[in-house]
Amino acid sequence: MTTDSNQWVYGDYTPDPSSRDLIGLKAAWVLGLLPAGESPAVLDFGAGEGKYLKLIQSVRPHARLVGVDVRMPNNPVDFEFHLVPDNSVLPFPSDVFDVIVSCDVLEHVADVGKSLDEIRRVLRSNGVFIGFVPLEAGFGPHGFFRLIDPGIYRDTKDHRQAYARNEMLGLMTARFSVSAISYSYHFLGGLLDAVFFAGFKFPVIGPRMEHFWRGQENSFYRRQSRHDHESLVGSMVRFANRIAYWESRLLSRIPFGANGLHFCLKKT
Repeated sequence: MTTDSNQWVYGDYTPDPSSRDLIGLKAAWVLGLLPAGESPAVLDFGAGEGKYLKLIQSVRPHARLVGVDVRMPNNPVDFEFHLVPDNSVLPFPSDVFDVIVSCDVLEHVADVGKSLDEIRRVLRSNGVFIGFVPLEAGFGPHGFFRLIDPGIYRDTKDHRQAYARNEMLGLMTARFSVSAISYSYHFLGGLLDAVFFAGFKFPVIGPRMEHFWRGQENSFYRRQSRHDHESLVGSMVRFANRIAYWESRLLSRIPFGANGLHFCLKKT
């Protein structure tokens, strides 16, 4: 492990759906697929510090906000939080949530089938499951680095699973009906992501890259960051992210070469 994943902080910010980067793309997807209703019951499966709950609260201020995660938040939160060990039953009765959100989480779980079963169980009939999951299996750029080091993304991103598109869609359609699908992290975006995180293991520059990503300078994931004194690494990451954003927008309906899946599923 490059660093201890239990010490990683996954962001204390509210994502901006208007920002032209991959974080904004995910935020816009979540907001764009929220169903009507002023006070939905919303669960964030893998809530972290609650960034997506904060995002939903900005447009649904009367929503009931609930988060679950395998780690306690690093800071006090203003939503209902439950600590739930991985691969465990969710601490809720069946059919209680109108919306479940989960972005960049399913790749971390031990048993995705069991996780999806639990998500479906606690979702109400006609409720929606909205989120994003990486597609890093196969012969793409992530696969290349895994040939060199099979555990590289477990070490640098704590990704326990690498999914292919058909595999993930099969898992989803076995449990839900598909309302909307979109793709991102195509050729350039996928390559940049694969190289950046694999780079944490490079000599000399690797520790600097990881220090930027885990540290307070990372303006993608930290509320308090200094845009006016952004480092060279930070500037390069921001520029690459902007290019990958436009590539993803242009190719959003094209599955070929995509390393990311945005989904909106319905329980019927």
